[in-house]
Amino acid sequence: MTTKTIVSATFIASLGFAGVASAQLTPSQSLYFRAETGYSWSRDADIRDRDFSGTPAICGDAGCSTGGSIDDVGRSWLFGGAVGYRVNPNVRGELALGYRGGYGFAQTMPNGPTLNGDVTSWNVMANGYYDFDIGSRVRPYLSAGLGWARNHVSDVNSVDPAGAAAGGSHDNLAWSLGAGIAYPISNRLTLDFGYRYVDLGRFDTSAGDATLTGAAAPYAGATGKLKVNELVLGVRW
Repeated sequence: MTTKTIVSATFIASLGFAGVASAQLTPSQSLYFRAETGYSWSRDADIRDRDFSGTPAICGDAGCSTGGSIDDVGRSWLFGGAVGYRVNPNVRGELALGYRGGYGFAQTMPNGPTLNGDVTSWNVMANGYYDFDIGSRVRPYLSAGLGWARNHVSDVNSVDPAGAAAGGSHDNLAWSLGAGIAYPISNRLTLDFGYRYVDLGRFDTSAGDATLTGAAAPYAGATGKLKVNELVLGVRW
C-alpha cells in the first residue's frame, strides 16, 4: 500500500465519520479554521551514506574505514493551517497543512571535510483531538495525526576540500502525537498552546557523481530521518 493510498483512505474515513455524525447535530458541532506557528527541533537524524562500501562521504574515523553519522539537523520555525469540524463537545477532527523550512546540518567529519546542507518539509495530516472538560474555561486536549510528508534536502556542500553532491526529495508516511491546552477568548475564537512529537519519515539525497571527498566519483547518496519535537501556538475561529 502506497503512502498516498493510506492518506486518501484516512481522509475518506474521516469524511465518512463526519457524515454519520452530522445526522445527529448538536449546538456544539461546528466547522472551524486554525492557524499555527511554532518552534521545532530535531532528534536522532542518523544521516549516513546509503552505500558506505562505494564512495564514502560520512566517515566515522580519520582514515574513513568505518561509516559515521550526522545526528542533528537543527531547528526550524513551523507554519500551518487547518480546516476542522467539532463532532461533539469533546471530539474534533481536521485536515492540516504544515511547512518547516529551517532545518540544516554542518558537521566536520573525522577525516577533514565539513559537510553542510538544508532540510525542509511539507506535510498534510488528518488530525484527531479529544478535549477534556475539567469544569473551567481551560480545556486540556490530546491529539494524534496521520498523513504524508515530502522532505527535501538541498545540495550537500563540502568545505576543505571543496565539493558538492546532489540533494533530493522523498515522500513519506508521517504521524504525530501531542497534548496541549486551549483557552476560549470568545464564542468563536480560541487560543491553543501545545507540544507534539512528529515523525516525518526519511529524507534522501540523490545518487550521482559527487566531489565530497575532493575528487569526482560516483556517490550512492545519503539517507536520514526527520523526527522532531515541537511547541506550537495556534488560534482557532
